[in-house]
Amino acid sequence: MLENMYFDGVKDSSSDLLGAIFLGNIPLPVVEQNGFIYPSIYPYVDFEHQQFVYNANQDYFVYNNVPNGQPEIWHGLINFGTDISAYTQYFQKLRTYVKSPSTYVAPRLWYDDFV
Repeated sequence: MLENMYFDGVKDSSSDLLGAIFLGNIPLPVVEQNGFIYPSIYPYVDFEHQQFVYNANQDYFVYNNVPNGQPEIWHGLINFGTDISAYTQYFQKLRTYVKSPSTYVAPRLWYDDFV
């Protein structure tokens, strides 16, 4: 779904997928590289020149010989379990930050939105 949104956008809407925030206890893809098998969010965010591709015979993602692969979208994983109030508090803090980011930044720290 994310890969389709990245390449095709959302039907009847002008959109570009720039990032994704995964909430809760989501299943992470399992990747294999050099004999090591581990969970990784990478297959969810790497769409062009994919570093890992799904292998149905092995039932996980295998290295695709793309050593310099990069994720195409920014990504985050937030897992407060089933504590809905923690999610609410987190996103409320983000809304407050957007309204007044300088209240969250130390006086000697410079920041900017380069987008």
